[in-house]
Amino acid sequence: MNVPEHTPSPEGTYGAPDYARGFPPDYHRHFWHQARLAIVHQELARLRPTGAVLDVGCGPGQYVRALRQRGYNAIGCDPGDVSVVHDLVGHVFARTTAEDLPAAVRSAVGVVLLLDVLEHLTDPVSMLAALGRTLPHVRAAIITVPARQELWSKLDERAGHHRRFQVTELSALVGDAGLVVMDARYLFRVLYPAAWLGRGRVRPRGIRPPGYPAVHAIAGRLLALEARVLPASVRGTSALCVARFPRSQERRAS
Repeated sequence: MNVPEHTPSPEGTYGAPDYARGFPPDYHRHFWHQARLAIVHQELARLRPTGAVLDVGCGPGQYVRALRQRGYNAIGCDPGDVSVVHDLVGHVFARTTAEDLPAAVRSAVGVVLLLDVLEHLTDPVSMLAALGRTLPHVRAAIITVPARQELWSKLDERAGHHRRFQVTELSALVGDAGLVVMDARYLFRVLYPAAWLGRGRVRPRGIRPPGYPAVHAIAGRLLALEARVLPASVRGTSALCVARFPRSQERRAS
């Protein structure tokens, strides 16, 4: 239950059927997504971005919509064949990587979101380093990934993951890309026992449309609260890293 299901093509992008499976109707109302979005809100409030917030690998763009409703200048890009909802046209760029965005858009980005993206890449270090070169004024990155290799399951295989990360591994990867880690910790720790017990399931379930949205809303708030009250050392099903691109600090100091 750690990530939405995707079946990536050999090129690492997704077609319309893959997005239909990975992003079912109202997927963003699932408690897992509501919790992750709340955590992203918390981290953005700490970062206080002055530029645009770019969600890389944004899918249909529900996070972009939610952030825009919160007052952020949020935009998204996805290299796959995703269908963009009409009210997000001009804010979500389908079949587009960060490098492909118009120069004016790239120049406006102050914070980049990589929400369960790096685990799909064979060389995430190069991708992170490239973002620093592609986005001239980017200041920080908020990154989430599936955590703990002992939780590897059929769901990871179906989603096209290459690995799951310990917090120390994620921090090292981010550092190798030239970023400075500001915070790194596990998330969704109350889900760890169920994920460990269910890792051998033959037919894994990913995110499904919530049958009881009100219950999911409450569960999402509680799961987000858990991220702030449980000890950082407790294992979770996801890992979070907030990092800064060093040149932003250098520019402020000059």
